[in-house]
Amino acid sequence: MKLIVLLLVIVGAIPQVVNATAVSTLISRFRSDIGESDSLRSRFTNAQVRDLLTRGTQTVCAIAGELEADTSFLLVANQAEYKLPTTFQGISSVKIKKGINYVNLEQVDDTQFGVDVDGNLETSTYPKKFMVFNDSLRIAPAMTAVKSVDKLYINYFSRVGTLDSNTQNTQLPQWSDQIVVAWAVYFANERNYTPDQREAARQGLTAWCDDVAGRFIKPQLQPQVQPKVTP
Repeated sequence: MKLIVLLLVIVGAIPQVVNATAVSTLISRFRSDIGESDSLRSRFTNAQVRDLLTRGTQTVCAIAGELEADTSFLLVANQAEYKLPTTFQGISSVKIKKGINYVNLEQVDDTQFGVDVDGNLETSTYPKKFMVFNDSLRIAPAMTAVKSVDKLYINYFSRVGTLDSNTQNTQLPQWSDQIVVAWAVYFANERNYTPDQREAARQGLTAWCDDVAGRFIKPQLQPQVQPKVTP
């Protein structure tokens, strides 16, 4: 019953949308929630907690569908291609800051991209269009001169994998942190529940995840997974 009580306490909390959290932070939250803050006396090693958090992360993704994440690249003079994160699954948007405003780049296919590169777009001061090439982002045109503040801001759909280090960052936005930890606590104590308690906890966690995800994920956005192409 401990997880059900915990769920009732934290279900109303809505984390802010910011970048990913260190895995070590989620491990600390997990240990606090199960009342075993002394890792030397805990039932679980750090590796075991990471496994539980991985299951929690994958469960949140399965419930919420595609999850968005953010990253940014400093632009490099005459560089047209930038490596996307290893968790990249599909592009949501690409922006560049011009003055105080953020301007969207237009996504085009490889055929149109080649036309743009060869055409008048090369005379533009800022990149205007982009395409996804394998696991990289290509922009047109590449900037011939850049300032230290010139960046590309990428919003993308994230693929999740195994959490295998305390020092790495989680792969989901921060709004999901408490839900991931709650699922990890559930998996840690699952054997101690009766079938009815197990079902009630799963239903409560699923409903919570659906509710919070609905506040942060724009339903009209769909992953734009680009086919792998050759130059």
